[in-house]
Amino acid sequence: MRGPEPRSWVLLGTALLLFALGLLTLSSISHGLALRQGAYGLFGLGVFALFRAWSPDVRPKVVWAGYGVHLLLLGAVLALGGGAVHRWIPLGPVHYQPSEGMKLFLLPLVATSLAKRKLSALGTVVLLTALPVLLILMEPDLATAGVLAIAVMGVAFLAGYDGRLFLPLVFFPFLALTLWIPVLFWVVLVLGVLGILRFRYGTAYLLTFTLIATLAGLLTPLLWNRMLKPYQRDRIVQFLGHQRDPLGSEWQTRQAEIALGSGGILGKGYGRGTQKNLQFLPAAHTDFVLSSFAEEWGFLGVTVFLLLSFALVGMLWLAAEDCPLPGDQLLLRGTALLFALHFLLNTGMNLRVFPVAGLPMPLMTYGGSHLLWEFGLLGMATRIWQDRRVQ
Repeated sequence: MRGPEPRSWVLLGTALLLFALGLLTLSSISHGLALRQGAYGLFGLGVFALFRAWSPDVRPKVVWAGYGVHLLLLGAVLALGGGAVHRWIPLGPVHYQPSEGMKLFLLPLVATSLAKRKLSALGTVVLLTALPVLLILMEPDLATAGVLAIAVMGVAFLAGYDGRLFLPLVFFPFLALTLWIPVLFWVVLVLGVLGILRFRYGTAYLLTFTLIATLAGLLTPLLWNRMLKPYQRDRIVQFLGHQRDPLGSEWQTRQAEIALGSGGILGKGYGRGTQKNLQFLPAAHTDFVLSSFAEEWGFLGVTVFLLLSFALVGMLWLAAEDCPLPGDQLLLRGTALLFALHFLLNTGMNLRVFPVAGLPMPLMTYGGSHLLWEFGLLGMATRIWQDRRVQ
C-alpha cells in the first residue's frame, strides 16, 4: 500500500496558502467575491483530486480528450462571441475561458512528445501549439497566446533541442520597438549574424536566420495595424513612453504602483486600503490583486507572497531532478516554468515593468478558469512525485 509522499503535500499546502492570501484580499473588496472564489477553489480541488488519482496509463487519454474539447471550445468562443473581444463561453451563472484550460492539456502533450527528442516530435509539438495559439490570438488575447508559446519553447529547450532552433525568435520582442526605432532591427540582425558566425552554425542556418528575420521586420507594420486591437497598441505605446494618456492604461498602472508602494512595511491593515476602497485602483480583484494585497499588508505581506511563490516553483523544479521518466521530468519543469511566467509577468504589470496584459496571478486572481490549469497541473505533479517513490 502506497502512502502519500510528504513533500507532495507540502506543495499542495503552499498552493493553498497562496489561494488563502487571494481569498483574504478578495474578502476585503467584497464578501460576495470571496464566497464565489471559495466555490471556485472547491472546484479546483476537485480537479486536483481527479488528476492526482488518474494513473499514468489513464492520463494520456484524458489529456488528449481535454485538448480536443478545448480546441472546439476555442472555436466556439470565436463563433459565439460578440464585440471586439471574445474570450469566454457562458455556462449558466458562470463564464469559462477555454484559453486558460488549454494550458492544462497542452503542456502534458508537449512534454510527452518532446521527451522522445526526435525532430518529427518537434514538428508534432509545433502543430499542437500553433492551433490553439492562433485561435487565442484571434480572440484577441496576445498575452495568453504568448505565454503558451514561450512555455512550449522553454520545454523544448529543457528537452535538449538545439538552441539554434529558437534563435530567430529573439526578434519578436523587438518588433514593436522597430516601429519607433527602425535602426534597432538592423542592430539585432547584425548581432544575430555575428553570433551565428561566432558559433559556426553554417551557411544554411545563416541564410535561414536572415530570411526569417527579414520577413519578420517587413511584416511588423502589417501585424501592428491589422492584428492588434487599438487598446493593445495603446498599452504598448504607453508602456514604452511614447504617448501619455492620464485616463488610460497609464493611469491604471500608476494607481497600482501607488497602492503597492503606499502599504509601507506593515501595510494599512485588512480592509483599510484607500486606493481600493475609494475605487482608484482598477481591477483590484483581477489584474492588480497583488497591489490590493500589498496596500493592506505591506512589504512583509509581499515578502510572504514572494517566498511562497518561489517555494512553489522551486519544489516543482527540484521534484524533476531524480524523476526516472523523461516525459514526467519535462512536465514538472514545464509546470514550474508556466507558474513562474505568470508570477513574474503579473508582478511586472503591478510594478509597471510590463504592459497590462490580463494575465492572472496564479491562485490569487479572482475567477475559476485559471484555477483549472493550476490545480490540475499540481494534481499531476503530486501524482508523479508519489509514483517516483515506488519506482
